[in-house]
Amino acid sequence: MFWKSEFGRNIAKMLGGVGLAQVINFAASLVLARLYDEADFGRLALFTSLMMLLTNLAGLRYELATVLPRRPEKALAVLALALRLNLLFGLLALLLVGLGRPWLAQYPKLASLGPLLWLVPLALFLLSAFNSFNYWYTRQKAFGWIARVQVAQTSVGALAQMGLASVLPGVGLIWGYLLRLLSGFGLFAWGFRRWWAPLQAAAKPPALRSVAREYREFPLVNAPHVGLDVLQNEGIVFLVVYFFTESLVGSYAFALRIVKAPLGIIGRALTPVFYQRASELHRENPAALRDLIRQIYGRLLLVGLPGFALLFFGAPSLFALLFGENWRLAGQIASILTPWLLLNFIASPVSQLPLVVGRQKTALALAGLGVLLKLGALLAAGWLEAGELRAFLYLCLGASLYQAIVLLWYYWIAGMPTSTSTKNEDTPD
Repeated sequence: MFWKSEFGRNIAKMLGGVGLAQVINFAASLVLARLYDEADFGRLALFTSLMMLLTNLAGLRYELATVLPRRPEKALAVLALALRLNLLFGLLALLLVGLGRPWLAQYPKLASLGPLLWLVPLALFLLSAFNSFNYWYTRQKAFGWIARVQVAQTSVGALAQMGLASVLPGVGLIWGYLLRLLSGFGLFAWGFRRWWAPLQAAAKPPALRSVAREYREFPLVNAPHVGLDVLQNEGIVFLVVYFFTESLVGSYAFALRIVKAPLGIIGRALTPVFYQRASELHRENPAALRDLIRQIYGRLLLVGLPGFALLFFGAPSLFALLFGENWRLAGQIASILTPWLLLNFIASPVSQLPLVVGRQKTALALAGLGVLLKLGALLAAGWLEAGELRAFLYLCLGASLYQAIVLLWYYWIAGMPTSTSTKNEDTPD
């Protein structure tokens, strides 16, 4: 039985935590939609866009390598390297905000954040360090603990955003989001207390230099890849603001927030479990990895189709009914983007497969294609003055084509031998 296997049990643990966190997030949205307007959500999207431009690069992607080594001492050295880089990037971001505020003030949309720009460096450190700890817990198969922390930080964030609506009108969403990050980081750091001594023992300069060289493809190839991913995702926000309005990007951000709540549960639960399991299979039984990919594709398609069909045909009416008539536009956007969201739902849980099989360079080239297709579609819509909804139709066409190519490539590389340029002492010949 699938659910009696270790893989199935780990997924079940993550499903429970992620599912409850998404229910809390969805329920909170029903309230937040009446406490804040489109411009407030647009301001939150702009804040997180600035932060996300750096967050995924703040450890130079070394944190992902924590799962790969056979020896725990080496994994701890990788984690120590990532955490030090997280802190360094946070301090650099603080310096950049301090020196760059006069330049940022020239852009009205960024200037609207005002003093909140000073929160970006702190948010950058909290989220990047949280991610680094998360990969250590993934290596330990501590999926129950990961799930509980997700529920806790989601609850803290939702309660804070609701409670701050009257105290900090217009910016309560951002402060609540920051408290969410702080709670998640604090819990992960507290849970790590038994490993602090081994971490310090493993974090000797020679060991840090050794793992930095051994896993150098993560900063040299995967970090630029993530930069392109962030550019294509967050670039959408900036282009919609540039060609249209802040309120429209607020509707877009709200649409994604709601869609990802009920339909992204399985994908988010499966991602860390798959990464840990795929790493094991690639070392011990590479042929079984392609079978695992095929099973995941089929099951996610069957699970996702009913929900995405409902989204495609009924999103505008559902959004208006649940959140108010002023959110009908967000429902229309969600309906238009359904094909892309379905393909992304299937691909996201296995997106770390190139790290396992050592195909990061090809993944980087595909990320460049994604930038061209997604942002190119929006640029064409803006230059042609296609209108708000047609712009999202253009985006859906470009993004769906890219996602279909990626899905086929993932299946093709599954089970392939590790690239010779990425082999190390922890990878069998």
